[in-house]
Amino acid sequence: MDTDTNPTPANPEAPKPSVGKQIGSGLKVGLVIIFLLVMTGMVYDMFSDDTPKADPAPVVAAAPTDGEIYIDAKAIITKALKAPSTAKFPSSSYATITRYSDGYKVSSYVDSQNGFGAMLRSDWSVVFTYVGDQVEVHQVVLDGDELYRKAGE
Repeated sequence: MDTDTNPTPANPEAPKPSVGKQIGSGLKVGLVIIFLLVMTGMVYDMFSDDTPKADPAPVVAAAPTDGEIYIDAKAIITKALKAPSTAKFPSSSYATITRYSDGYKVSSYVDSQNGFGAMLRSDWSVVFTYVGDQVEVHQVVLDGDELYRKAGE
C-alpha cells in the first residue's frame, strides 16, 4: 500500500493539505499587526501635543560689532589706495567708530606707499550703511580729500 499523502495521478484519493489552516493563521497574524498599529497610533495621540504650532519668530540680523564695522571700512579704503598691497592699518583700538541711526562713520589712519613708492601715513574716514548683507558707501575721505560722495547727499 502506498503511504504517499500527496494527490498524484497514481493516488487520486490521498487527502489534500489544509489550505484553510494556512489562510487562517496568516489572517490572524495580519489582524494582530493591524491591531498593534492602531494601538500605537492611539498611544501616540494621547501623548502628542495637538496645539497648533506658532510660526517661528523671524530672524533679526544682529547689529555688527565694532570689529566687523572696522574690517568693512578698511576694505573700502584699501580700494582707494594707490598701492593697496602695501597698506598697513592699525588695530581697531586706533579707530573711531561713530554709530548713527542709519549707518556708521569710521575714522583712522593707514600707512601705505604713494605713487613714488614712499611710505606715507594718511588719515581717512568712511561713512557707510548696511543694506541686507551688502555695504552701501556714502562718503570716502582720504588725507582731507573727499574721494567719493553718494549722489544726493
